[in-house]
Amino acid sequence: MKKEIIISYRENNTRVALVENGQLVEFYTEGESNTRSVGNIYKGKVKDILPGMQAAFVDIGFNKNAFLYVDDIIRNDEKKEYTIDQLLKKGQDIMVQVSKEQIGTKGARVTGQLTLPGRHLVLMPYNNYVGISRRIEDEYERERLKDIADSIKDPNMGVIVRTVAVGVSKEELEKDLDLLIGLWNNTLENYSNYQSPSLVYSDLDLVERALRDLFDKQVDHIYIDNPEQYRKISQILKRKSNHLMDKVNLYQSKRPILFQFGVERDLEKAFQRKVWLKNGSYLVIDQLEALTVIDVNTGKFVGTDNLADTVVQTNLEAVKEICRQIRLRDVSGIIIVDFIDMLRETDKELVLTFLEQEMKKDQTKGQILGITKLGLVELTRKKVRKGIYNSLQQLCPLCTGMGKTMTDFSIKMFLQDKIRNYIYENGKKDLEITIHESLEEAIKEEIQSLEDDLDITIAIITSDNVEKNYLSIQ
Repeated sequence: MKKEIIISYRENNTRVALVENGQLVEFYTEGESNTRSVGNIYKGKVKDILPGMQAAFVDIGFNKNAFLYVDDIIRNDEKKEYTIDQLLKKGQDIMVQVSKEQIGTKGARVTGQLTLPGRHLVLMPYNNYVGISRRIEDEYERERLKDIADSIKDPNMGVIVRTVAVGVSKEELEKDLDLLIGLWNNTLENYSNYQSPSLVYSDLDLVERALRDLFDKQVDHIYIDNPEQYRKISQILKRKSNHLMDKVNLYQSKRPILFQFGVERDLEKAFQRKVWLKNGSYLVIDQLEALTVIDVNTGKFVGTDNLADTVVQTNLEAVKEICRQIRLRDVSGIIIVDFIDMLRETDKELVLTFLEQEMKKDQTKGQILGITKLGLVELTRKKVRKGIYNSLQQLCPLCTGMGKTMTDFSIKMFLQDKIRNYIYENGKKDLEITIHESLEEAIKEEIQSLEDDLDITIAIITSDNVEKNYLSIQ
């Protein structure tokens, strides 16, 4: 599989794309209107204790207070059960880390279980165990890495060994750990010196996070269009991973880099509700407030003479695109997939097994919960940051997110009642109504009929800057 990282860098906007076999699978953006806070550590102040929810609101300097759940607070005795008001007091300072971005009306989610990620290791200052990435499946390598981690870690701290640590020497892991402990000591110093609320540790910028989190041995090339950032990446790799230097390329063409690699094309499709597959079938993806629903349809695909085989082929083709779209759109929370009905149990098992394999390519943790009695497949995916649905889109000012408008017939029906009620309440004979310009011809007969019937005069004002359902009466 060909794997590339494409980086478009501007002073006020950075975009990173992960491309697999020529297709966009992950997209990240950071700029003036889309800053990231996940991973940052703050000196916060407890503003409210909520005993009924066993949680607290913490001021970390955002426009909305962050939410801290009782199980996310560090305690001296992990075996003992504590209530929120036993652990925290209103007005006290506390060190917390953002675990989920502030989205919409919901404030950020924070935790006291702090982590500092490095290239090969993740430092856990307030835990004391060794974890090995679930993506490392070789038992011998897992044991080797666990033994090294146990031997080099601080007795009072914990570490998680990341997937990219496979085959890495003890010396390299020690270097990574020393760097993380230095960052932690600096964080503690900032916490002691700063007033709350304050930022005491900031995670890396998007370019450096791409190197840390995306750039593994499977990546064939990195392309970046900014000379200064190219030199910065080169310097980082010389210090930490000199063997990867040959994979970094400075893109110098006048054509925008995202167009050159087809990223813009795939990104535009990611905003569409209907996604066509290569075999002629298609997906319909609806991202709602509580969950995301994905519907699989055969579309133009007629398949073979055997209906059951056609159905399973369509569903297997859909699985690949569903997993790609989930990663690309960064869909999180509850996901419901309505595959085309399969009668054979072996076909259901085949599709679920393939779905599990494809989901393993995703860095964000997901889980298949199974098939419901209605034949729907239930998934969950960890929510960490805003997906492109929230970060690059906004509610339509005309339909305010509904996605549909009323029919001309229903608008005319309600129009009559609203005008009659307005006259009843205000007693006016000369009215002025404002409507969308597309309705002017459709309601002329209704307006004439109302004028004759009620002995009134109605002036029509049209506008193209209102939703089609809009009606104002004066």
